[in-house]
Amino acid sequence: PNLFGLLGRPAAAAEGFAFTPQYTAAMKGRTWDRALLERWLTDTQTVAPGSGMVYFQDDARKRDALIAYLQSLH
Repeated sequence: PNLFGLLGRPAAAAEGFAFTPQYTAAMKGRTWDRALLERWLTDTQTVAPGSGMVYFQDDARKRDALIAYLQSLH
């Protein structure tokens, strides 16, 4: 899904995108915010075990920069 406007958007709810059942179940009722995105970027599989969407960023500074960039996209 498009990451434009990600923060504040309900997770697993992007129209026209087929999410895996594992991702949908793990993200049900969640909204993307800075804290959730921080956990996601640190270890995707702890947030949504079995999800097909996987991205890890070990460097905290890079995670902060990525989150700041995504926050700027309104």
